[in-house]
Amino acid sequence: MRFRFMAGLPRAGTTLLASMLSQNTDVYLSPQSDLTEHLRRTHQEGMQGEDWRLGVMRSQHESLLRGVIDAFYADTPQSVVIDKSRCWGAPYYLRLLGDILPEEPRILSPVRPLAEVVASFVRKAQENPDTNYIDRQMIAEDFLPYWRKPLDDARVDWLLSPGGMLSIAMLSVHSALQEETAHLFHIYTYADLVTDPGKTIDGIYDFLGVERFPHTFDAIPAAEPHADAEVLGVPDLHAVRPTLEVTAPSPEEVLSDYALTRCMIEDFWTAT
Repeated sequence: MRFRFMAGLPRAGTTLLASMLSQNTDVYLSPQSDLTEHLRRTHQEGMQGEDWRLGVMRSQHESLLRGVIDAFYADTPQSVVIDKSRCWGAPYYLRLLGDILPEEPRILSPVRPLAEVVASFVRKAQENPDTNYIDRQMIAEDFLPYWRKPLDDARVDWLLSPGGMLSIAMLSVHSALQEETAHLFHIYTYADLVTDPGKTIDGIYDFLGVERFPHTFDAIPAAEPHADAEVLGVPDLHAVRPTLEVTAPSPEEVLSDYALTRCMIEDFWTAT
């Protein structure tokens, strides 16, 4: 089994890509997984041991961490597994993968203009005002803008705050643009995936070192089931339409001038 990785931004077509790739029985792209958390806990627990602190048995610890990845996907029949986590591009996880993998990691990094990403989340919150997870989290955290700003602007502040939903994903994209780590990443855009899926997926296969597959795009399979309504309070957050089309409203229809300006300031990849 070969392991590859997915970081990048949410709302940038990763669920759509997973549905497309499901046509190829040799490749599996996971939903957002907790493999990074299992690795982090195992790694940090190991560093508390005397053998690690004395600088001995490091190779055994690395073998254990590689075994975590193998065990996590032991029941997955595909020969190529792409584990999706917004964390993979963060410096800690890049170093960890570099230590435990037999080759350099290969990480997909989907991007999209930040205003479009934020507007997608805000629109979903607007459609589910009594249940959505953004408002629940702001209340649980006593997030100050929730109490003093227009609700949609507070939602934007929470999404873009340090430690907020988009912070680790943005850090991963930052790594993809740095000279010393850029070769570990393959950046593609949501627009490319929707408007030219064949070329985009061929580029993904080439980067991953996987033989190309003749996909069809006139009847996209449904996404793997997600408990969006029960967990996130947003039904169909990960729904995939059977045909390729952009149906989302423009950010200007959803976001205030304040929010659009903040997105423009924070968006460091669209202009690259």
